[in-house]
Amino acid sequence: MDTLTVDIHQGSLRIMLDQTWPESFAVGCRKADEVLDVFGETVERFSECEIALVEVRLRAQVPIGKSTGKGYLVSKMMGDRAGSLQELGNVSFFGVHYDVAPSEGVISGPLDSPGRQVTVEPLRQEEGALYIEVMSNWGRHAMRMIPGKPGQAELVPGPLSVEGETPKPSAYLAEARSYIEESLCQFLERTK
Repeated sequence: MDTLTVDIHQGSLRIMLDQTWPESFAVGCRKADEVLDVFGETVERFSECEIALVEVRLRAQVPIGKSTGKGYLVSKMMGDRAGSLQELGNVSFFGVHYDVAPSEGVISGPLDSPGRQVTVEPLRQEEGALYIEVMSNWGRHAMRMIPGKPGQAELVPGPLSVEGETPKPSAYLAEARSYIEESLCQFLERTK
């Protein structure tokens, strides 16, 4: 099921496409590109609009080949200290959530340096699988903490401030998928 939402949010036009389990990743990418193309063809002066933020949220069910997702994550994340988890009480659910800040280096293109929120947890309905959710965003501006000044941040140019054409939604989807496959899954599969 696909849901398209178009509204005004904080004075800006917001377009959100939510695809619930598309037939394939390629189909999901094609549909996302088509939505943007339709707006480009039908909304007057849409091509003149400045894109302030691109956000991609990918959710996946990943089989792990182990009996429980909780046990798998505990052993991967805690290693030799896995037995210490009992000190917290009868933990019935164990997951991992972390944020990835945009890199501090030079931004050379609109796909560089996304911020991310990542969640990995056992799939409650299926014991031998993990639920993975990665939300990546690229903005015209980024917030960076000021070194040596605790609690203070500054606004700096983000990846969408780089001159040139903003890629189609499929390019952002592909970048987020690449992060899942090449970084997150590789990290989770590594043995200690």
